[in-house]
Amino acid sequence: MHPCLHFQAIDSTNRYVKDNYASLENGTVVVAEHQTAGRGRLGRTWLDDGTSLMFSLLLKGKEIEQDPAMLSLLAGAALSSAIESLGIATQIKWPNDILIDGKKVAGILLEGVSQQTLEAVVIGIGVNVNSLGFDPSIQSKATSLRLASSKTIDKQHLLESFLAEFDRLSGDKEKYMAIVCSHSYLDGKTVYLSYYGENKVAKAIAITSDGKLLLEEEGRRYTVGSGEVTLEKTYCPPVQ
Repeated sequence: MHPCLHFQAIDSTNRYVKDNYASLENGTVVVAEHQTAGRGRLGRTWLDDGTSLMFSLLLKGKEIEQDPAMLSLLAGAALSSAIESLGIATQIKWPNDILIDGKKVAGILLEGVSQQTLEAVVIGIGVNVNSLGFDPSIQSKATSLRLASSKTIDKQHLLESFLAEFDRLSGDKEKYMAIVCSHSYLDGKTVYLSYYGENKVAKAIAITSDGKLLLEEEGRRYTVGSGEVTLEKTYCPPVQ
């Protein structure tokens, strides 16, 4: 069972969990109908139109003994499975986006809470559930479950399905990584990667069993464990 706190409006579910993690039970879920300061990765704003499913899951104790990066992939596998139970095919864009036909439908933000050691991990998830449209600046890159299925989706049912899948897959790395690898969107594509301040262009080969992205660049293969990966050139090449 997952204790659940529900807010009509809050600044950020991740922030609430981080501020109150010590008094919350492991596995607590915080859900908000509206977020006034929702965030994605790299400080990006999560656009909230009131139709999204937005929640954070608190993990602490033995739950966080594994590599935190793997928890993001576990969450991605669980969310992918939950969405596919609705009859909607998904793709996973390493390390933390869920796509439908190449368009983003959900994002995952993993944040740690540390004192002298890692005390807790907060998994924040935002899903475009029942939106019927997006701002022109992102409409070619974003979609919703309703647009993909032509059906109104029950957000509570989707949340419960995700939690059931998360619990089922948790602790079974082979099972959830099989889902991640079989749904990998980047395989075979040329990608642009910002990695510790270094800009790279490479071909994505696969996601490895330990959750890293295998790349090939000028005949040389190597793996990266983090970084911003895009299919569009978002930086300027160095001056030669």
